[in-house]
Amino acid sequence: MSFNLDRRLALFLTLGFICLACSTQKTRDNTTSASTTQERNVASARNDRGSPGEYDPGPARDSQWPELFSQTPNYRGIGQALLGASGGEKFRWIFGPMWYRGRLQENGVKVFIVGQEGAQDENVTNRAFTGSTGTRTQKFLNHLGIGSSYLFLNTFVYTINGQLEDDPKFKWMEQSPASPVVEFRHSLFDQMAKTNKKSLALIIGVGTGGKASVATWINNNGGKCSPSQNLKNCNTIGVEKKFGLKKKLLVVGVPHPGGASPNNGGTGALKNIISGFTNAARRAAARIQDDSEWLPEDEGMQRGDLEKDFKYGYAPVPHRDFAFGTNWRMGAWATSSNRQGSSSIQIFSDDGIYNPPRNINVYPKLPDVSADPKNPIPEMKKNELAYESAFFDFDYGPCPDAVHTCDLSELLMGQKSGYQWPDFKALGVTAHPSFGYGAIYRGRLQKAQVLVLADQTSQDDLFSGRALSGLAGQNLQSFLNGLGITESYAIIRTLPVDVLDLSEKQQLSIATDSQVEKVRNKILDTVLDFDHTKVIVTLGPVAAQAIRSLKTSLPIFNLDLPNQKQHITQWQSTQEALQQEVSLRADAGARTGEYDGKPTNIPRIDLPVHTRWWMGTSGDRAARPINKQTKKADGNYYQVTAPSWVKKLKPLRYEGPNLVNLFGDHPLENDGSGNDPADPADTE
Repeated sequence: MSFNLDRRLALFLTLGFICLACSTQKTRDNTTSASTTQERNVASARNDRGSPGEYDPGPARDSQWPELFSQTPNYRGIGQALLGASGGEKFRWIFGPMWYRGRLQENGVKVFIVGQEGAQDENVTNRAFTGSTGTRTQKFLNHLGIGSSYLFLNTFVYTINGQLEDDPKFKWMEQSPASPVVEFRHSLFDQMAKTNKKSLALIIGVGTGGKASVATWINNNGGKCSPSQNLKNCNTIGVEKKFGLKKKLLVVGVPHPGGASPNNGGTGALKNIISGFTNAARRAAARIQDDSEWLPEDEGMQRGDLEKDFKYGYAPVPHRDFAFGTNWRMGAWATSSNRQGSSSIQIFSDDGIYNPPRNINVYPKLPDVSADPKNPIPEMKKNELAYESAFFDFDYGPCPDAVHTCDLSELLMGQKSGYQWPDFKALGVTAHPSFGYGAIYRGRLQKAQVLVLADQTSQDDLFSGRALSGLAGQNLQSFLNGLGITESYAIIRTLPVDVLDLSEKQQLSIATDSQVEKVRNKILDTVLDFDHTKVIVTLGPVAAQAIRSLKTSLPIFNLDLPNQKQHITQWQSTQEALQQEVSLRADAGARTGEYDGKPTNIPRIDLPVHTRWWMGTSGDRAARPINKQTKKADGNYYQVTAPSWVKKLKPLRYEGPNLVNLFGDHPLENDGSGNDPADPADTE
């Protein structure tokens, strides 16, 4: 089976139940973190999210998951071929897919959840079910006593424009076993079942599409199930036998939480939703009463009273479900972002608002900057797409191997006793603290010949989860490549928060604060203790000053920021001096050369799993707006924008089985048009 279909580079509640869809409603969560002894006013770092030092490394490379993800069918081409170009783009493709959220390791899943929760929050996090519906569903899982042993998968791995449709061609694509979309989805579901034979107990279908997708899969695997009556009478004996499951499955359906939003069912739908979740919980309670070992509580969780009416609301997504470096606003409470057209997404702080009036703030224009504008991503393989990801090359995170946490990840996030990051707001940082401290590193901390201490140069890091992923980082990549160092480097940010709006003097004052120095130097010393580093390079004036507090005998070289006019000459002379004075071992396959001022794309091995290809290319892709009244940077908002060349990519023609013959006599149209329709309102 293969879904690689000629994929070349040609390439609820709206914000909640009452008034949360209103563009002027603030979204707040005033619960502060008690994970450290210091009060940091970070609402998104809550006790019930776990430590920010926990994260999801992604699938083990030797598992079947990366291969399956790489077989994602040509969604854009299928939508065009089946539904017709005249209907516009059914799938929001520019920000790529989101495949999963939760556990991918063997026997890590007790509860399997299926639905269609893919909107702008999911595009930012590269994880399913992280926005309004995701946090609503998270509360239900907590109610069951399940805080980590779950897996979310989507009906469609791409976000859809508008809602699920009753059009027969759309329904065929969504649920027919002959549909390449369904065939691919079933391969993911099958893998989930194969790898959770001992643990899988409960399957939940969320909303119409989720319930239908669960029923279709069960029926396709020897069971008998109807999506009606909330999947109440599903016979799963055939499924249990086929996959060798040790527990008798319970299948339940719940309404889609978005059904009670003002744009959908409104207040009249709320009772039905609460009733649906309550009935699902009671069905689980009956099974637990019959078999106390069927669904044991996760460690640290306490099951609610499943016989009482479910208390509808939000629960934050654990940090453990996101890639390391994901900003803390994501998954904190309801929706954390909104679209700004088809190619931009804006995130907002705990004190920001959903979709603020556009006459308040203005974002700078971000031109595409590529070493080769005609071929912006030469590293892509034949069947990869610029708006998808490299499936086998990615960074697990700061810990060795695919684990969820370690001393180093806790240290980077300021969670180690005595090494907590201070209250940056009190030190003068204007970026809202709810975004947390995310993208502080990039590279291989345990194997770094070259250790770089770098000043922040763009806001891209807030979206990539890794340090220096914008234009300056792409220039730095060229500098390192010229030394023959293509893998054995590590980059640490001078400060873990956004300070680009502050003067050099203000940044230096924060960077030389005694507690900041204590934490940063502990991080640097930890990297040096791995005993591979031969030289330290600083990037920027603050880093050049900050490194002086580090006790080391290693040689130190300073680079000017690449926005300086003479930076090419200075970088070339530094490169030459470094090569003469330091004995570096070139990485395998590397070629040395003189720095020429051109950027190099950030390697995929530096970025978290499922980072879309265009991230870390084409210069800076993120920005913070300027308030039109104050003329100052607004610390409550950030926006990420796809390069303009991505939006211009033509849809690739579907080249799989003949959809006309598979579906029937419905005429199909595909004129190859790449024009985007006007964006409809988001379903979230």
